[in-house]
Amino acid sequence: MNGYLIKLFFVFSFFYPVQFLTAQIEWPPITQTSKPWTRWWWQGSAVDEPGLKTTMKWYQEAGLGGLEITPIYGVQGQEKLFINYLTPAWMDRFSFVLSEAKKLNLGIDMASGTGWPFGGPWVTESDACKYFTHKTYQLSGGQMLRRRAQISPGLNLLLPLPT
Repeated sequence: MNGYLIKLFFVFSFFYPVQFLTAQIEWPPITQTSKPWTRWWWQGSAVDEPGLKTTMKWYQEAGLGGLEITPIYGVQGQEKLFINYLTPAWMDRFSFVLSEAKKLNLGIDMASGTGWPFGGPWVTESDACKYFTHKTYQLSGGQMLRRRAQISPGLNLLLPLPT
């Protein structure tokens, strides 16, 4: 049977142009949106135009397609450099970044809030994310947990089971 298939292959290969037998997949052209992007933390939004311009040039030279700006709390001891989020000074820096990005063909995206997870000093302790749970399971060497671990009523953690 194998010999028959090989002969059949050779017979039909004469009817196909060589390019069909040796064709390679053609990748689409590399564009700004198909390149990798990175998150760009603005700690305390303590940024200035020369620093923004230099950093963006480095990102562009490294081959990135864009940046996601995430303004977040700043470094302790550097408070005098902080720029409050969405103030006119902050918006000036953001406008500068958009202008530079256009020149460098970099995309710019914004996280939809400040911090991780979104929040800020205006979020009170009662509204802040704060759920934490802890559970201990005692297993012997080589033993696997073979059930769902219930974190709280209605919330289960799916643990890997052996295949």
